[in-house]
Amino acid sequence: MHHPHHLIIEHLQPSAITTDTVVLIAEHPEAIGIANVKQVAVEHVFCCGDTVDILFERNDGTDIVVEIETIDPEPGCHQAIKYRALRCAERGIPLDSKQIKTINTLHWSRSGERRKAG
Repeated sequence: MHHPHHLIIEHLQPSAITTDTVVLIAEHPEAIGIANVKQVAVEHVFCCGDTVDILFERNDGTDIVVEIETIDPEPGCHQAIKYRALRCAERGIPLDSKQIKTINTLHWSRSGERRKAG
């Protein structure tokens, strides 16, 4: 079953899932279920130096941080939690705010098998 927050990029090989993938998702947020985008930042740098792959600012005032993983989803899931907290701090809103959401995209294993990340 295809989850609306999972993007399957079948035409790219594991080694190509880098900047090309980030740009593809940034240019087509609807592919991972994001609509009403006001502004997008690729490789948004927080004041501490950490960088999230994509930051979407939406027209309704919510933001979505997107982390893309190519091999192991677990570190990316933890990073996405951190980036969510950093975005809350950056905006000066509570850490449990529903105004900031996270998405961790699909990745490929070394064998080329598609896997889902949460």
